Order: sequence, then structure tokens, then C-alpha cells
Amino acid sequence: MLPGGVASAAAPSVAHGVAGPALDEGGAVAESRTGPAPAASRMLVAAALCAPEVLSALEAEEAAARSLSLAGKAPRMMPLPATWHPEYGSWMVEATPGRPYANEAGDLLDVEANMLLRRARIASACPPGVVPMSLVAFPMLGAGATTDPPLPPGGPYSLSTYITDAAPSPHPRFG
Repeated sequence: MLPGGVASAAAPSVAHGVAGPALDEGGAVAESRTGPAPAASRMLVAAALCAPEVLSALEAEEAAARSLSLAGKAPRMMPLPATWHPEYGSWMVEATPGRPYANEAGDLLDVEANMLLRRARIASACPPGVVPMSLVAFPMLGAGATTDPPLPPGGPYSLSTYITDAAPSPHPRFG
């Protein structure tokens, strides 16, 4: 996920590292000729299905900041506002700048800083062990236990053989 997410085709995703064996391309436990893979390379990554909770926390933070601003009690260094949106996956968060950039060259200098701030805000709202990542698609989603919490594939909505019904966002737009 980009800082706070990106408003491009690459929606921010949240992932949770899960200790386990390293797998080769076929899904078998990978071992080198000299023995098992080192512990550092045995970290598996799963799509953390916590975006609705992260979005709620970020929206509450944004509402509190707006209230302080309207009451004239905003801190001197108020963070730039952002808007937070659900994406299709329950592991995705989209963030866009809270106000449009002006048609000035100086605004180009604000883009990177705003993206970094949004990423930091998403990271602060994530549960422990969950790391924001910017990905177009989550690698190997649906190939084994690739969600956190691990859930069996299928359900009455998707009827999928590969992915759980909990993976799409619970937002009415996607349900």
C-alpha cells in the first residue's frame, strides 16, 4: 500500500506476515541442497482482511480532525486531509488527497509528501503485524491459505473454488 494508499490502478493492500515454510512455484516446501531454507526466507505473506476496520479508524481520525478545525482548535501542524475509500478486496484501502491540487507547479512538490503521509496514516491504523503494501494484485491470492485469518474458499456469493467470500469488501457497492 502506498502511504495512505494511492488513487491509481494500484490500490493499497494490507498484508500480514505469517511464519511458515517457504514454498516453491508448485506449492511444495522449498529446501536447498544444504538443508532447510534459513528462517528469514520462511516468512509467508497473507492478505489481511482488515480493511473495513482500518477504514473505520481512518475515517474517525479524519472526522475528529475536521471537528477540531471547524472549532478553531486545530493543532498548528494539522496533517493534510485525505479521503478514504473501500476497494473491492477486504485487504485494500484507497486514499486520495482531501483537496484537489491546484494548477500550480508548486503542487507537484506536495504529491510525494502527501502520499508518504497517507501511507504512514494507514500503517498507524493497521493491527500489529500488518504492513501496508502497494500492489496491483495480491500474489498467489486463492492458492492455498493466502488470507489472514485463513478462511476456506467458496461461499454462497462467489461460489469460488479458490477464494473465500470474505475477500470482497462488505461495502454494499461490492456485495
